[in-house]
This record gives sequence, C-alpha cells and structure tokens, in this order.
Amino acid sequence: MRTVAVLSFIVVVGLRLAAAGPQGEACLTKPANLRATFDGKEAYTLAQAEGKAMSADAVLIDLKTTEAPGADGRTSDWMVQFFSATSRKLKIVFLSSRAMNCSTAATDAGMSPVSIGESADTIFDTARLLTIARSVAGTAVTPALKASMNLRRTTPTETAYWAISYVNAQGMPMVNVIIDSKTGLGRVTR
Repeated sequence: MRTVAVLSFIVVVGLRLAAAGPQGEACLTKPANLRATFDGKEAYTLAQAEGKAMSADAVLIDLKTTEAPGADGRTSDWMVQFFSATSRKLKIVFLSSRAMNCSTAATDAGMSPVSIGESADTIFDTARLLTIARSVAGTAVTPALKASMNLRRTTPTETAYWAISYVNAQGMPMVNVIIDSKTGLGRVTR
C-alpha cells in the first residue's frame, strides 16, 4: 500500500511539474551544446549532474521517454527524476530538443521512493533495449506501433527493469515488454 501511495505522489508531482514545462525553475547545471536527441545513457548522464547539484545524496528514481524513440534508441524528449532523502526534495529534469528544464519540489516527510540502484551493470543502451524488446515480442511489434521506455523499480527487493510499451496511433498499449536492467533478459507482459 505504501508503494502505491509513493508512486501516486511521484506521478502527481511529476504531472504538476510537467505542466510547468519550460517555465520551471532554472537548472543548476548548464550543459553546453545540447543535442537534438538523446539516448538513455546521455539523458541519464546529463540529468545525473543536475540531481547531484541539488543534493549529493540524490538518487535516480525514474527515467522515461516522453516522446517515442527511433530504432536507434534516441528521442528528443526525456523526463528524469531524482530524490534526496537529506533535503526531502524531488528533482525532475526535462530534456527536450536542445533544451534542459528543471523543477524541484519538497516532499512529504513519509515519502521514501525506491532508488533505481544503478551501477556499471545497468543497461542504458536504449538501442540495445529496443532490439531486445523487438526480439522478445516478435511479430507483435509492427512499424505502426510507437515505443515508450521507462526505467523503474517499485520495491527495494526487486531489480530495476525497463518497461517498454508499444502503443498504436490512438495511444492504446498493444504490446508491453519488461527487460531486466542488469541482465537484458526480457519477457512480454501484454
């Protein structure tokens, strides 16, 4: 129940901050020459600097595409979230077509989001992940479907995983693939 409440809070705060979009506060870091598109590793690396600038103990709690990536795993839009237990703040970094926008929100004292627990073994190669997803899903993934990607971990006892959802033109999920973020093993969840 607590996990559901924490996730609900993160989603609500994320949606409120997303609505702020480009009008959000200034980022603490100023990356030069942002690219038009990013893969997962680039998005994570850029956002991680911002999370650590907020607080040295900031941990990654969510990394997701907000625009469908191409077959190369690159997309113009990412949303990355960090949480600091020390400052009790949530930092959300939006990467979008050569721009980085940031928002910070104070959190409830009881909030304790689950860290992704990323390491050198964590797969951020989004082109590889899409190849794995297509391999696992087979013919269910057609060119008409668009992918969304989300690195998440819902409980401290589970391994972080990539949830890749393929949606149709109406935004309806047609195929869902879960990929272990350390081993690269995937399965269809539909």
